[in-house]
Amino acid sequence: MAKARAPHQHQEEPIRNFSKTLIDTQMNIYESEWELNAEDMGLHPTAETQWNFHKFTLHGGKQQGVDILTLNNGRMEFDIVLSRGMNILDASLDDIFFGWDSPVGGAACEAIHPAYVRLEEKGG
Repeated sequence: MAKARAPHQHQEEPIRNFSKTLIDTQMNIYESEWELNAEDMGLHPTAETQWNFHKFTLHGGKQQGVDILTLNNGRMEFDIVLSRGMNILDASLDDIFFGWDSPVGGAACEAIHPAYVRLEEKGG
C-alpha cells in the first residue's frame, strides 16, 4: 500500500492524509501504472512541493513484469522494486547517482524479475 501525506502549506492548515492500495493479492488489486503529485493533492507547485510518486511495470527481457515505484521529492529520487521485496534499485541526490550492477547480468541498475534469479547459484 502506498501512502502519501501532503506537506503543510501554512501552519494553520491540517495535514491531509491519502491512502491508495496499488497491489494486494488477497483483494485482487493490481494497478499497473499510477501517479500522484502535489497538484493532485491540491497544492500549488513550488520548490517545496515538487514531489511525486510514480508506479509502473517494466516490459521486455529479464525485467518483464517487474513493478517499480519511483519516489521524488524534487531533490532526491529513488526507485523501489516492488517485485523484489521492496529493494531499492537506485537513488540520486542532486547530481550524485547511487546504483549497483546485478550479479545475474544485465545492464547496471536493471531490475531482474525473480523468475530469472537462481538463488542456489553463485551470485544469485
